[in-house]
Amino acid sequence: MTSGVVLREKIDHRRKYLHRGTWHRLTLYKWKMHFDRIITGVFDETGWSNPPINFDPLHQYMAGYDIAYLDIHDFPDELFPHDCANYEVAEGRNIIGNCTIYLFSDENIWETRRRFTLAHEWGHVFQYFDDEFKAEMEAIPNPAIRQDVIECVANAFASSYLMPSRLIKDAVAHLPMFPVDPQLTAQFTARGFNVSQEAMRYRLMDYAKRIER
Repeated sequence: MTSGVVLREKIDHRRKYLHRGTWHRLTLYKWKMHFDRIITGVFDETGWSNPPINFDPLHQYMAGYDIAYLDIHDFPDELFPHDCANYEVAEGRNIIGNCTIYLFSDENIWETRRRFTLAHEWGHVFQYFDDEFKAEMEAIPNPAIRQDVIECVANAFASSYLMPSRLIKDAVAHLPMFPVDPQLTAQFTARGFNVSQEAMRYRLMDYAKRIER
């Protein structure tokens, strides 16, 4: 009898674990696609169509704000989270003022990594202005899960912005291999987009999954 109770508890725990995993994947996919559509709208509105992508389209889209890029070491100490370790704050931050958007990054890191960091921070900026996204994030009771979703979606924003789907499709179409081999293809395409091979590899893996759907 006791073993039966224990077994049911293990099954219930497994079901809850699988449910959380499914919910997490679906939530990430939902918001990745949401911001991917917004990015497509940014490019359509600004007419940008060639890699490598810089941040001019975002400047045009956010025309009501001044944009300032600063070194992470200039970020105000009093605004750093009290429980945040040094290595967690070394990459990037943002401050959204009444008239100015401040984006902070480490100016000493590789250009490709710094570009991704800044695109990631732009992702947080767009999250800030998206009431639907903020409302859904606030409804997540677990702070760790909430933060994980927010950061994963910001990474997806950076990836989609620096490596837009339509440009990835064009780049892949000109390569001799199919189906897409993310590892090999990244070696040929990363430089043209001014991103790291690692970032391109993950983007191509995501692109390949979308093709399969």
